[in-house]
Amino acid sequence: MRTRGAAGNILINTQVAPSPIVTVSLGETLNLYFGNATWSGGLVDLYMSRDGYASLTIPGDTRFGPTFSVADIRSTSIKQITEGDLRYTVGQNSIKATIPQSLEIPGGKYYIKAFAGVTGGSIDQSFPVAVTDNYLMIRASFKVDPAYGLGQVPIKLEGFALPPNDFANLSYDDGTD
Repeated sequence: MRTRGAAGNILINTQVAPSPIVTVSLGETLNLYFGNATWSGGLVDLYMSRDGYASLTIPGDTRFGPTFSVADIRSTSIKQITEGDLRYTVGQNSIKATIPQSLEIPGGKYYIKAFAGVTGGSIDQSFPVAVTDNYLMIRASFKVDPAYGLGQVPIKLEGFALPPNDFANLSYDDGTD
């Protein structure tokens, strides 16, 4: 089943344009407002993109989150959608979306695109998409396990949005002077 796509701007953490430049780490949430977007399809997929073009860039754009219903986005009531350990709040022209830590993207400037093009089958990049009116900054981050505890306990470091083929500097402050 094909549709003609989506158009308009998605706002980030606001309902009034222009959106601020927001800085987040993978695993944090954003409120995406779709009150200025129009849809000709019934289902929407979200993509993280390095460009703000009103079309998908394949390869390049990275899909994240579940497929959302336009009816749920436009609904006056709120619906909770769970995908794995991630939670999305949908309704009232918005999606409160968690940017998954599982995204394998380096930090930097990104736009979010909402694609309502194809349900099942291949993606047609020529369909227009709604795109954020401003970029957001994804910053590199680390997860330390355990987050606290006794000294001399082995720890596990996991990095997210680190630069590709590069090094990340990590410093440690043991709290003593």
